[in-house]
Amino acid sequence: MRGLLGLLESDAGDALIFGSPFSTRRERNIVGTSIDGIGFTPGATARRELMMWAHAHDVSRERVDSVLDQVSLTDAQNRSVQKLSQGMK
Repeated sequence: MRGLLGLLESDAGDALIFGSPFSTRRERNIVGTSIDGIGFTPGATARRELMMWAHAHDVSRERVDSVLDQVSLTDAQNRSVQKLSQGMK
């Protein structure tokens, strides 16, 4: 996973997502990632955490709302990320 995201330098070959390197804007807006060890912002709610990532990747507030609804987390959006079940994270 780290190789696909460009966090490790490969010594051979290419890792592509949808035919392009992950570093392109299109791929960053299509593929969501959360690497173990990075963790969530302490005390952040599910919505706030998503909004921080959305802002970093030029994703709209409307898209965040849509994704929360799509994964059935609208009712849990104001809960602390730390209190969400592992499946909800």
